[in-house]
Amino acid sequence: MSQGKINTLIIGTSGTGKTYLVNQLKIGGVKSVFDADYIPGVGEWRNHKTNKTVLCSIF
Repeated sequence: MSQGKINTLIIGTSGTGKTYLVNQLKIGGVKSVFDADYIPGVGEWRNHKTNKTVLCSIF
């Protein structure tokens, strides 16, 4: 993320449309918007039955 610009991080529960929203904003010309699922160390996917992490970030 660049310094001096306004950046927007989209966070939320899985399945709520974060990636869709980010993609639509980018199509609309917003360049400094990011999906938390794609930032290393920010998000994780967790199995709610076992409470264990399945995947930490995608990249």
